[in-house]
Amino acid sequence: MGFDYNSIATSLLAGMTGNNQAPAQQPKRGVITVAGLNEARGFNLNPGESVVLIDANDDVFYIKECDEIGKSTTRSFKYEEIELEEASGAVSKKEFDRLSGDVKELKNMIKEIAANGKHDSKQIEK
Repeated sequence: MGFDYNSIATSLLAGMTGNNQAPAQQPKRGVITVAGLNEARGFNLNPGESVVLIDANDDVFYIKECDEIGKSTTRSFKYEEIELEEASGAVSKKEFDRLSGDVKELKNMIKEIAANGKHDSKQIEK
């Protein structure tokens, strides 16, 4: 399954620059890959333009911006794949394990009450 790098880059750029609307006059660009920081720094932009550049050799991306007078800046960011939690209502393994532990503890309490007629008075810590 492929990723829509164009929409990812556009969203990322909007978030990093605080610009939530792409300028109407900005040309549409695809994913732009570069070979390292020097190539990213050398990438030409028009005044007022900004772009996300993906490093082809490392887990790095660059945000390059050019202000209205033509001065550009290049910022570097490392990225890594993360596991997203499903929004489907499913529980994570950690949540399931915690719930399983609680159920086991309750079962032990019920067995103890059934056997002794009462529960041991020790406090259960959470």
